[in-house]
Amino acid sequence: MSHDAKRPSRRAFLRGAGNALIALPTAQFCLGRSGFGDVLAAPGDPTAPMGQRLITFYFPNGCQGEEWNYGSVLTPLADMKDKLVVFNGIDNPLTPASGRDPHEQGAAALFTGALLKSGNHGTGISIDQWLSRRIDMGTTLQKPLVAGVWRGYAGGEFRSPTWFTRSWLEDGSIVTPTIMPQDIFKLLFGAGQNQAQQTQEMLRQKSILDRVLAQHSSLLGSASPLPASHKLLLQDYTDRLRDVEVRVTKFAMASAQTCALPANPAAFKFDGGGLLDYGDFDEVFHLQMDLLVLALQCGVTNTGSLMFCCAGEEYQNPDVSGASDHGTSHYSDEGGHQVYLAYRKYHMTNLRYLLDKLKAANLLDSTVVIAGSEFGDGRSHQVDPQPHLIAGGGGTLKVGQVFDGGNKVTNCDIYRTVLSGLGYQMDSFGNKSFNTGLIKQILA
Repeated sequence: MSHDAKRPSRRAFLRGAGNALIALPTAQFCLGRSGFGDVLAAPGDPTAPMGQRLITFYFPNGCQGEEWNYGSVLTPLADMKDKLVVFNGIDNPLTPASGRDPHEQGAAALFTGALLKSGNHGTGISIDQWLSRRIDMGTTLQKPLVAGVWRGYAGGEFRSPTWFTRSWLEDGSIVTPTIMPQDIFKLLFGAGQNQAQQTQEMLRQKSILDRVLAQHSSLLGSASPLPASHKLLLQDYTDRLRDVEVRVTKFAMASAQTCALPANPAAFKFDGGGLLDYGDFDEVFHLQMDLLVLALQCGVTNTGSLMFCCAGEEYQNPDVSGASDHGTSHYSDEGGHQVYLAYRKYHMTNLRYLLDKLKAANLLDSTVVIAGSEFGDGRSHQVDPQPHLIAGGGGTLKVGQVFDGGNKVTNCDIYRTVLSGLGYQMDSFGNKSFNTGLIKQILA
């Protein structure tokens, strides 16, 4: 994968420098407010568009192509189709290497477009980590929130970390999802602050902005040594910074209320084997989604990775069936088929929960959610077509459509197109050999 370096204009460079200058602690500024967070976002790349957010969402054991539609598995999302792009006929060309299970390889290729290599390493960075390097430098966390629920038990045995990893670093190192909500809370918010403390912190940050504006004013006067062209650029930036200052004042009290932190989540317990009980998966995963949305809303991070179960997990939910999710993915009769579909719909209700939370926080339209699983037909571990959908779109993608790739468009093409829509042009993402081109039909 390569990133075509874009030489920034003077205006872009100056704006980027200003972004770095005002990269203050942002959690208390409630960056999720419409039109406010977009101004304060401080990407590491001075040419990067502002107001970007991205979440990857994994569910286990794949989904057959003929069921990946609003009349079947996607029924829980049907009334939100105007916010979605559903992909059919997506090729996953990453054939598992010798000794690699299709569950393991398919899940590792999801969001990376890369094959596993020897040892417990992937070959490329996942899209959440790639984008985070460019848009999270001005946030409190400065990296994605990586969370999920899993026991790592698949196919009758406990598996290696490559089975429960959906977020990968540049060198192929894994980022293990954090399970416990109380650990996520401490990671995001530390001991937390009450509303009075938040308001005091915001007013302190406003005074910093005031000082920066005063310094700029001295450079715009007649005695300033700057040439006229530079003064024009600085004036442009100063006007934008003054707009930030006005917004901070206007929304200070409202932001404290909107970003008020909840009580520290109740502790869940691991069993005697050090594993979370399947019976707690549903509640814990919902708390993880709540905390991620709050983190986005408060500007603690702009990126996240959510994983429900490891690849091939033998997850069992008595409200769905007495049989396991993985077991019924290999169904052999119509009764097993119906249980298989019930589990797929269950995973989509979890995704619907996330989308509803983002919408309620006024974040859905400024967030790209990429959801998917390891392969198509679980009965034979058929890797194609690999289920994908996009929700939200960040205003950069043409949502409200179903796209059929005809088994010629790859998962790599999806990730590259999403990044292109967000303003990042590269000649490939993931395995270069499996990039066929941008999906222009979904680019706004």
